[in-house]
Amino acid sequence: MNRYYLQARLAPTILTAIPLISVYLFIVSPYVSNYLKVILPMLPLIGDISFSAAFVFILVQLNRTLSKELLQSRFFKGETKMPTTDFLLYNNEEYSTETKDRIRRKIKDHFNMELFDSVAETANEGKSRVMIKDCVGQIRVLLTENKMLLNHNIEYGALRNFLGGCIQAILFSLVLIGHSAFAPFNKGIFIFSCFLLTIYTVPLFVSKWLMQRYGNNYARILYQQFLSVPTPISTQTTN
Repeated sequence: MNRYYLQARLAPTILTAIPLISVYLFIVSPYVSNYLKVILPMLPLIGDISFSAAFVFILVQLNRTLSKELLQSRFFKGETKMPTTDFLLYNNEEYSTETKDRIRRKIKDHFNMELFDSVAETANEGKSRVMIKDCVGQIRVLLTENKMLLNHNIEYGALRNFLGGCIQAILFSLVLIGHSAFAPFNKGIFIFSCFLLTIYTVPLFVSKWLMQRYGNNYARILYQQFLSVPTPISTQTTN
């Protein structure tokens, strides 16, 4: 398990696994325990720990999928409208035209990939976005070992996966609310499940703003670090 997995995937999953684990402990476990006790008195406890751990690892992939398919794809149209793409468009005001030209020249020097000029970009912005997205992928590979970019990548990934986890956490909180209210009424669990529902619902209301802000920060660091990378010697010689 590398640092990205631990901080950007596992940690957000643990934070959003509470409702699912609560559903298991309060609803499923009492029934399962009756069968396990017949085999061995300690098996219910072992089963609870094992199932909880298994749920967390399953949720790692589920949260990542939910965050990408339901949030990132919706807000940024895949990656074609990510800040890393927007910042290089000539009609975007994040960078000056001179800085964009520097980045574009560096892309050509490193990857032999040439982006549209302002006229061609205006005529076909959709294709221009796809081309920029492809270039950004190459820049990420080039900066794989860059620690500063990794830190911001972890921050964005952790936020995105946490928001994805909030979606399933809300669903299991509702299951817990329904069970505590009707089978039979349990005031303590009902209040606890309502609290969980609240804390996981609030972040989703500002999810677009949060992802945009963290995405902007990541994009700025990406291009800042890319500009600091030396131009390939072969290109310098050719020039």
